[in-house]
Amino acid sequence: MAEALFNSISLFDEACRERIEQPEARFHSESMPGIDGQFVQLFGNGARKIIVEGLLIGEGATAIEAGQALKTTIRQKQQMVSAWFLADYVGTDQAVYQGCLLTQFQLAGDVQIETLAGDSFRAFAEGRAEIIQFAP
Repeated sequence: MAEALFNSISLFDEACRERIEQPEARFHSESMPGIDGQFVQLFGNGARKIIVEGLLIGEGATAIEAGQALKTTIRQKQQMVSAWFLADYVGTDQAVYQGCLLTQFQLAGDVQIETLAGDSFRAFAEGRAEIIQFAP
């Protein structure tokens, strides 16, 4: 699968997967006394939730440096969580979802560290992002 991008920035380093939920139906319904059925007003589609998960990676000459690199990556991604701007989300299938807000970015598992060839280290962990598309 391809990478997932929010505001042209890759959300995860590897193993990216996503779940695109359907837009919520917006409507109002009410019952009237003595009348069978309900009065319904339709308001079109509402927001859609997009869940993205993947692997975050940091590498370094020591295990501590690898862990620090991973934490730096996580902090950079978390800085995109904001209510200050809407951006495009490009899914793993390259479909573009406009008018999106990154509402959450967090670790979804424990940090693990492995030794690579040449005595370097790699820290990695599963991450999870939640995005809301306001105008599907």
